[in-house]
Amino acid sequence: EGKKMSKSIGNVVNPWEMIDKYGADAVRFWMYTVNQPGDSKNFDEKTVDEIVKRLFNMITNIHSFYELYAEKNPSGKRVDAVDVDSHNVLDRWILAQLSELRNLTTKRLEEYKLLEPARAMRDFVDDLSTWYLRRSRDRFKSNDASDKSAALLTMRAVLFDLARLMAPFTPFFAEDLYAKVRSIHDPESVHLTDWPEERKVDKKLIQNMEETRKLVTYALQERSKANIKVRQPLSKLSIRHAGLGQEFVDLIKDEVNVKSVVVDEKIDNDTVLDTTVTEDLRKEGIARDLIRAIQDLRKTEGLTVGDKVSLVLDADEKAKELIHAFAHDIKRITLVTDITYGSLPHVEAITIEGFTFKIALKK
Repeated sequence: EGKKMSKSIGNVVNPWEMIDKYGADAVRFWMYTVNQPGDSKNFDEKTVDEIVKRLFNMITNIHSFYELYAEKNPSGKRVDAVDVDSHNVLDRWILAQLSELRNLTTKRLEEYKLLEPARAMRDFVDDLSTWYLRRSRDRFKSNDASDKSAALLTMRAVLFDLARLMAPFTPFFAEDLYAKVRSIHDPESVHLTDWPEERKVDKKLIQNMEETRKLVTYALQERSKANIKVRQPLSKLSIRHAGLGQEFVDLIKDEVNVKSVVVDEKIDNDTVLDTTVTEDLRKEGIARDLIRAIQDLRKTEGLTVGDKVSLVLDADEKAKELIHAFAHDIKRITLVTDITYGSLPHVEAITIEGFTFKIALKK
């Protein structure tokens, strides 16, 4: 409420209780993100909890996902962010964002200003999770060895540099993250490493990605207004912006889940979505929902990426025809080795728009 802490009023917060509950790094980082360290602060425990969820838990989850697919490097050679040579626009974008964060953090720390870099780190981690990782998930599982390797190298380089940048702010958490991603040739502690050098930032790439994400937001709002879920494919999205390259257009197409994106400078809005759902598109949407149900079953049964499983389906002829039409996508996305049919009397049925399935996974 903006009142000064006072024992007589009884509104004093015991710092040790907060540190025991949330960790020293969380309390410290909270102080950096509210305002500059020397300024008075209004303390709210909920905002410390938010720091834990939005920063530490998010980074931990990102690293856990990376570890699922990371290939052990027998040489132990470290890959610095500057050494990553990827043609994928997502890799180049997150590395450009990292360069921007690195430069900002260096400049502000030299001025003894902690607020701006602390908030920038929080925003960077949000971008890393909600855009880069989410859009790159399939690349980590890909059969394309080159693209998978580029994604893994990029993620490792980002986590390595992030640990170094966070070290002055969150020394304990940064040490833990560094220990998980360092190579055998790196110093034993993050606090013994060199500070990351400033790099040139590709501003145009960052601007194009910002425009891409804005167009995606507009298109998804149109989906929401038409009450059409994102897993339901649609035929076409028209955009007015003609300056984006094909790699950005492909991102829009995947994120909005449309078959094509066309540039039409005559439209009145930034985006116009064709919301007509044909029968073929409806069936593809049903297949996407079935894939989601299979993925949820994998999680429920605690299956890992390395577990080889076959999919057993109990379905009528109409459902079997649909499964046959989308068998390739079902196997590729859910990582099942094959699809077989059989009776599953004790399994609860799933009904998706008139199609009924019973599913089970067999190791």
